[in-house]
This record gives sequence, C-alpha cells and structure tokens, in this order.
Amino acid sequence: MVDIHCHILPALDDGPQTLDEALAMLRIAEADGIRTIVATPHFGGRFAQPPPDLIRALVERVNERAAREGLPVTVLAGCEACLDLELPAKVEAGKLVTFGGERRYLLIEVPTEPISLYALEVSFQLRVMGIQPILAHGERVAATKTGLTFVRRFVEQGGLVQVNADAVAGHVGWRTRRRCRQMLKERLVHAIATDAHSPAYRPPILTVCLQGFPKPVRGTVLDQYCTLEGVG
Repeated sequence: MVDIHCHILPALDDGPQTLDEALAMLRIAEADGIRTIVATPHFGGRFAQPPPDLIRALVERVNERAAREGLPVTVLAGCEACLDLELPAKVEAGKLVTFGGERRYLLIEVPTEPISLYALEVSFQLRVMGIQPILAHGERVAATKTGLTFVRRFVEQGGLVQVNADAVAGHVGWRTRRRCRQMLKERLVHAIATDAHSPAYRPPILTVCLQGFPKPVRGTVLDQYCTLEGVG
C-alpha cells in the first residue's frame, strides 16, 4: 500500500521531532502493510516553508536508517502546500516538492475559514502546468458551510481528493464518518491516507479505514483508494 499523506520527517513541522520517532512510525506502517510513504511536511500557512533540499536530505536520511534496520518501506519526498495565489509560481521556481520530485502530483491544503475564492483558479493553473493537485483531508473541507459544494466543483474540474483513514473509520466522530461515506458514494474520493503525525497521534495505519466499510467490499477498498498511478 501507498500512504500519500504522512508527516514523517523529523523536526520539520508538527510531525515527529526525532529520527527515532520517525523510525517508530515506519515500523507501524510496515506492520500495517504500507510499503511506500510520501513525506508531506507542511509548507506555508502557519508553518515554515522548508527548502526542497532540506526535505530531500531528510528523506534520504530516513531511508538510509530504514535500510540499516531492514524496514521494507520507501519514503518519497513531497509536501503539503498551503494554498495561496503564488503556488504555481513557487512550483516553477522549484520551491515546492511534488511527489517524488516528478512534477506530477502536489498535495494542497485549502484553508476552510473561509474557502478562498481563488482556490479553483489555482487548481486549474497547476493542471495547466501538468501537475495534478490533490486536496488534503477533503472531509474537513466538506464540513464547512460551502465546503461540499467546493469539493464537488474541485472534482468536476479535474482535481483529486484525499480523505483520512481515521475519519472514514469514524474515529473523528460519527458526523465526519457520515460525511466520508457521502463523499465516497458521490465518487468524490480518490485516495485514502493516514495524515500521520507520530507513533501515538494518528499513527500511520491505513487499514483502520476498513471499519468504515461493509464486509463485502473490504477486500478491494484499500487497493482501490491507496493507489495513484506513478506513485511508489
């Protein structure tokens, strides 16, 4: 399985603060069947804007340590970019890390209070550049007054949507679980990820989302929503 949203790089944002803590997260992910993780540290908003070279260096460090310990999990570079009008320009300037540096997918976080009027325009500009935007934790966006309408328009215009595994499972509350099911029913979900931050707080476990699905479809859910072409 591939986890496309995970805060696993140490001392970079509100994820793990040490390399040992990051390795503990890798062990949890490995036990859950995850074999590829896209490291998505926060970029912008209330967080810093870590240089791509720093992100890549930390990814290399985590992968080297994982290899020494025999963990069959590969970490790819990426980021979770807070949406603003300058995102396309930042991509062109090489300030943002797309998934694996392949300039194909970019995880974006859309502030929800309120949802910016230019969000759909920025998404369109990224797609014109050949970069597929992925809306991070779309269930949170859909929870706002106009959020579900925005998510629908985002998908209609060609964007992809990721939801968190624990939200699908109902660990964030029954309203969020019901919202996730509605989004799944409307085909507004393209990926399920962990959005993990530590071994204890929202750990990197994808299979928890199976609690949100009836038994007859459990065998295909993870394959369907934990695969993106060209990732992993």
